[in-house]
Amino acid sequence: MDNSLNELLTEGAGATPDCASPDLEAPPSKTADNILIVGTSGQSSIGVKIAASCRKSGIQPILTSRREKFLQRLSAEGYDARYLDFPRSCDTLVNLPPLKGVVYCLAKTDIRELQDGLGATSAENFSDTLLVSCYSFIELTRRIQPTLRPGSSIVALTFRGSSAVVPGYGLMGVAKAALEQTVRTLAWELGPEGVRVNALSAGAIATPSSRVLRGFTETSKALAKGSCLRRGVSHDEIAAAALWLLSRDSSGVTGETINVNGGLGLPIGNGVIT
Repeated sequence: MDNSLNELLTEGAGATPDCASPDLEAPPSKTADNILIVGTSGQSSIGVKIAASCRKSGIQPILTSRREKFLQRLSAEGYDARYLDFPRSCDTLVNLPPLKGVVYCLAKTDIRELQDGLGATSAENFSDTLLVSCYSFIELTRRIQPTLRPGSSIVALTFRGSSAVVPGYGLMGVAKAALEQTVRTLAWELGPEGVRVNALSAGAIATPSSRVLRGFTETSKALAKGSCLRRGVSHDEIAAAALWLLSRDSSGVTGETINVNGGLGLPIGNGVIT
């Protein structure tokens, strides 16, 4: 749930050439070792943790943010940090190096309307929220498609609120539901080019954006208590799953929503959001 909020915010043996899997024995390409991470807003952003894990794995992360002071901090830490504020400024998507993958963390809404509930949503905020939190994923994919090579992977961050009622999440749940369907459709369309597209559903974790949601602390505790693991998940666990989706180890996985939330999808007791 790593969002930049507005204002206040195939088969194995015997496969034919038509369904041949990538050559997993081939050495990694030295020209496609860059990961674009779109939509970071602070040090506790999930995207920043994924970037740190990329560095440890020898992959060069390229981070974007609309917060200029935060970009300065990222640059000071040695990151390739670029300004992006969709749809106003997308120049950073020009002249990108060849990409091994993309992590999409971008979302934005009017937090004041979010706090008043879905029923109070204005047509303007509904349109703006879906534009930035879902359509931007389509636009981004189209723009960076020439930089993607066969075997590349695109990962979009989502949240349980896409398929369940999570108090305080309101319109963002609608946007994430649309995003997940977009992931499935793009997976189908880009599959013939060898590009995979998946969603990663993270647990209720503290980020710069989630902290401003009304009742976030209480909701995150309830979700943790009601999960199979009876605990929340960490930034490290989410980053590890993201790197797996970006790697050739998940070469047969596309069009999926991978849950890293301790098992929230199972109705296992009273008070569980299902």
